[in-house]
Parts: sequence; C-alpha cells; structure tokens
Amino acid sequence: FATTFFSQTVTGTSLVSPVALPTNQQIFWRVRANNICGGTTSVVFSYNGPTFTMTTTTPSVAVCANSASGSNAPPITFTLAAVNGFTGTVAMSYPNPFGAGVSGNFTPTNPNVPGSSVAQLTATNAAAPGPTTVVARGFAGLTTRDVTLTLNIATATPVASTLTAPANAATNVTIMPTFTWSAVAQATSYVVEASTVNSFATTLFSQTVTATTLVSPINLPPNTQIFWRVRAVNVCGTGVDSAVFSFTTANVQEFCRTGISVPIPDNTPAGVSDNLVISGATGPIGDMDVRVELNHTYVGDLRVRLARAAGTQRNLMTNPTNSPSGTCSGNDMAATFNDEASPARPANSACAGAAVPTYAGIVTPEAALTGFDTLDPNATWTLTIIDSAGIDTGNLTRWCITLN
Repeated sequence: FATTFFSQTVTGTSLVSPVALPTNQQIFWRVRANNICGGTTSVVFSYNGPTFTMTTTTPSVAVCANSASGSNAPPITFTLAAVNGFTGTVAMSYPNPFGAGVSGNFTPTNPNVPGSSVAQLTATNAAAPGPTTVVARGFAGLTTRDVTLTLNIATATPVASTLTAPANAATNVTIMPTFTWSAVAQATSYVVEASTVNSFATTLFSQTVTATTLVSPINLPPNTQIFWRVRAVNVCGTGVDSAVFSFTTANVQEFCRTGISVPIPDNTPAGVSDNLVISGATGPIGDMDVRVELNHTYVGDLRVRLARAAGTQRNLMTNPTNSPSGTCSGNDMAATFNDEASPARPANSACAGAAVPTYAGIVTPEAALTGFDTLDPNATWTLTIIDSAGIDTGNLTRWCITLN
C-alpha cells in the first residue's frame, strides 16, 4: 500500500468505490476498524478488476478439405461481454499451432467489448481427416479467455458400407429387426432405407442415424420380402449406396394400441393400466412378443407388467439399471420384450445410458412370456406401468402383442 487509489473512512460495513478503478488489473484492499483506543488492520484481500467473458454457441464445426486451395468451415461467432464495467479492446488469436493444412483468422482481430469477433477456419487436402482441437483466445490486460473448439475434417465422401444383419436371404425374421452394418471411415451419419421393392421406388422408412445399428422404427409387414440398404454421409457429401440385402419377415399376427397418450402417474404404487382387446387371432399361443413405447424421464423409476384377462400375469421389467453403473437416468422407451432375444439382454439391466430412447431394442423379459403359452390369445390384455419414485413423469404412447 505504498500508493493507494483511495483511503476512505465510513461508519457502516460497506462502501461503493469512490473512484473508478483501473480495468484488467489486480486490486488489493483492506479494512481497519477504529475507535478511540486505536484499531487493527484486516487481512489483505485481492481481486481482478473489471474484465470480460468470451463465449460461442458453436463449439464444433465440420469442413470438407478436398481441395488444394482450401475450404472454409462455417464461421464461428464469439460474443465478448463486459464484466464489472470493462471497456476496451481484446486481442484475438489461436495460441495452439494448427495441424498441416489448417489455418484460421478472426474478423475483427481486435474487437471492442461489448462486441463480437467471427472466426474462420480453413482446411486444404493436406489436412488429416478426423477431429482436430482448436483453441481460440481473447487477451486483454491481465485477463485471458480460452474457448476450445472441435474442427471435424473430412477429405472425401464416404465409401460404401457392408451390411451384416439381417443376413442376406434370411427368413422368418422378426417384423421389428435390428439392422447392423460396418462403420465407414470419415462417415458422420448413415441413411438406412427399407422397401418392398428392390428399386426403392417407394420406401417403408428412410432413417438417418449416427451409429452403425438401427432397430426398425416401424413394424415391417409380416410374411413379406424386405429389401434394405445403407449409405454413409459426411460434410463432403453422400456416399454410394451399399449392396442391397433382402430378407423375409415371419408370418405373425400383431395387435396394437396405437395413437394413445396415457399419462403415467408420478410416485403411485397402483400405476396406470391400459387394455388391448384381441379377437380373431389364431391360437393357442405358441410364442409371443410385447412391444412397449413410452415417453418418460428417468426410466429407472418404472415397472412394467402384462396380464391376460385379470389372470396370468408376467413382470416384463422392474426398475431397470444400466449395468454395471447401477442407474437408468435416461429418457424414453421403445423396446420389444422377447424370450428369444439374442444375445440375451436381461430386462432389468438393459438401459443404454445417455442414448434416447435409453431403453430400446430387443430385451429378455424379467419373467418369461412362455407363461402365456397354450392360452387363447383372444382376451382382454392389460399393460400396467408403475412409476415408483417422485418428480419424473411421462406417457404410454403405443404397445403391441405379436403372436409368432
């Protein structure tokens, strides 16, 4: 305290600074309590003076680096905001060296605060494909603000995928199969198409996914030859179609409750029940699957049970977890309970973490559905869903019974 910005005597325990303190400078301050007998000085505190923040809503961009002259990624806008009344300019830079074939600049290089600066990243065909980490920096006085970006570089359109399942010419395939195919270098997504004609003049569905697997988003028609293919996509464009595979679905009978939105009461032991009346089915039951679709936050709160005519009942799922983590905090369900799930996926540990729906695909029910075998399917079937904890809610949107 050889020099001071101010020295002020007050009777209270607060003080608005009587002077404008310098920006971007560390400030030291202390207090001394006084009475007629003297006083003692407090511990010295310090803080950084007025400064700024730097943010962007675009932490990741992609660029197709397939030319020697360079291709531009989408521009990234950085917002610079004042903190504690900061005024002045900020120097924008990239402190980390770029990889081969990658460059970048800011416009303006020295933006005013409050204000913004736009970053432009460029890549040539000398760049390596894949994600590249880039750090954008704003610097003023004693304050540095860094924002980490990801530049996803592609150098060519993807090649064709190799289809794996359902196998080509497979028969007796479930009407809601899981499609799988090989990953393709540099692909960021895949378009999966299914049709009843090998020209794909019309399609049963066309779905874009980022993984290399897809549970059919619809029930495929039974006892029908289905054609399917996949093509990979990235920022450089759409790749070529894979070879076309075909399979024949099983001859099944399916009965559904569709177009519903049944609220699932929160933290209610009795839960909610919905009835499906089956008539005209050929029996007795030899093999059955149950499809359940619902929107609900924190699926681990739920229990699902199926009953026939207020008689035989089977627990399909009870408060599932995502083994081995022991939680199922994700949202939504679109799952088929099937005794013959291969490989077996025990229903009470079949959650998929952060994916949405977190509970999906073909799972092995908690209690085997063979308990309904030999019974007459023509009856009133009741699906009961119980939310056993508070806070999270949702709705049952569709459920089906399939007789194989």
